[in-house]
Amino acid sequence: MSDLQPWTVAVIAGLGLLIAYFQWRTAHQRIVLDLFDRRLRVFETAAEACGSIISSGKASMEALRKLHQAKSNARFLFRDDVNSYLKDRIADCAFLLSHDDEVINSREGDARDKLIDRKYSALTKISEYQNEAPPIFAPYMRLHQKMQNPWLPW
Repeated sequence: MSDLQPWTVAVIAGLGLLIAYFQWRTAHQRIVLDLFDRRLRVFETAAEACGSIISSGKASMEALRKLHQAKSNARFLFRDDVNSYLKDRIADCAFLLSHDDEVINSREGDARDKLIDRKYSALTKISEYQNEAPPIFAPYMRLHQKMQNPWLPW
């Protein structure tokens, strides 16, 4: 009986290591999915804001609030490319909010023409969110971990 005791201990230790490894893998995959979910919420919040501006043709405080919320949540989830893109959409929304038709029409000559061009540019940039944003966000949204073999992690 004493000859089997070292083997029994080794087998139990091996099973313990295997269980610990699979618990680590599960926890790691959970973190990856949580990170993906948080990033997706940022993308969708900004998409809602841009969509509401395009559907109504004008900016609202709610759209600006959603863009600020997306930018705030993106601060530590993305790098500078996404953050600066969201910052630019906030600037476009703020311009549209502060320069409505009444303000633009109160100007004359070149000043009015420049404001109209700037408004058109801001609306165009916001309307391009669905085309421009996915390639910017995509590198952060890929789930590379799902392709790994659970038995060979390296």
